[in-house]
Amino acid sequence: MNRSAIEQYLARILMAVVFLPMRLQVLGTVAVALYFVVRTLSQKQWPSSARIVSALVLGSGLFLYIAALPLSPAPYRSIVGSLIERRESLLLLPLAFAMVSSAYIRQILAERIYFVYACIISCTLGNCSYLYHHFTVRGGNYPLSHVYYRMLFEPFTGVHPTYMGLYLCFSIAILLFYKGFETKPWLRYALLYLLLLFLLALLAKSPLIALVLVLAHFAWLNRKILARYWLRISATLLGIAATAMAIPFFRQRMAELLPGNTTNQVTDNSISVRKLIWHIDNELISRHWLTGVGPGRALDQLKQKYFFYSLAHQNFVGYYDPHNQYFFEWISFGVVGPIALLFILCYQFWRAIKMRNHLYTYLLVFITITMLTESLLLRQGGVLFYSIFTALLFYYRPAIDNKK
Repeated sequence: MNRSAIEQYLARILMAVVFLPMRLQVLGTVAVALYFVVRTLSQKQWPSSARIVSALVLGSGLFLYIAALPLSPAPYRSIVGSLIERRESLLLLPLAFAMVSSAYIRQILAERIYFVYACIISCTLGNCSYLYHHFTVRGGNYPLSHVYYRMLFEPFTGVHPTYMGLYLCFSIAILLFYKGFETKPWLRYALLYLLLLFLLALLAKSPLIALVLVLAHFAWLNRKILARYWLRISATLLGIAATAMAIPFFRQRMAELLPGNTTNQVTDNSISVRKLIWHIDNELISRHWLTGVGPGRALDQLKQKYFFYSLAHQNFVGYYDPHNQYFFEWISFGVVGPIALLFILCYQFWRAIKMRNHLYTYLLVFITITMLTESLLLRQGGVLFYSIFTALLFYYRPAIDNKK
């Protein structure tokens, strides 16, 4: 096997790494990134100071956690240390890809379709696991519940449903711009339909809202082309709507939004859960909005809030993280936290718009909106997904490829 083929397979591994078991995620990411860094440096291609500075800006959010470590009370230092360990790729991967040549960056992203393939395989296996448990283990007698569906889907795939919704949306965005199916357009449509089917079954609301905005922008960019096929597009939209209504989980999740919904138990209604989380988060922010409580104490303070809430209402509601990345930064560091996070995101939006990199822009839209309802950077999968693709796309120059 020649070197070019090896590099192609390594790029494919990196594209699919977030769907692997946790230890393999880290091992695969480190191995592939290190290989391309060494290959670039061996060719005596040194990174510019501007690339290194931009990498430091991308990973600057980690510096807040490093600064908080010596300032945290002794009982919470181990928690801050684990948060730093979990988030270190936010800085290390941008630095690594800043040292990788532009040619290798393009070579890696040329294999991005394998992220789509891995996403489809993971969702297919997750749904097969659900069907097996529903019809074989439970004998088909268990009610069709979106709560039960998600409970079986996540342990098998190892991916939280909201994160999988984010991955599905990014897969759809990849397919919108992928040029490998120009001779087989039916394959692109089949994959898009399959991705939408999986997304509607999970119905992760924030990624879905982001997808609607992205598709609206994509339609506007391609309005002249799409106008020629309005009848075909209308039929497709009707087919998607019919499919969505045929999915029982979709109907249940949509019913939660209706004013007449009578499901009041917190554990049975995601809207009720979100209201409770919002209430607890706002209580902490209102008391510590300026300085925060520190990243080590943030989750501990939240657990105390939920404990006393359960006692007061004589109903155990469980414990939840903020389910909002901006709120987690705010509770941890005070007003500086969300400002730092928004600065990093705005810096990336500026880069994506400047380079006319629509895929990068769409990824940032997915991430920015999903962070409103999910603490995306509290899980290893979310951190790696964010770090890998934002760093790769930051240093990718689509204009070069378009000229070829």
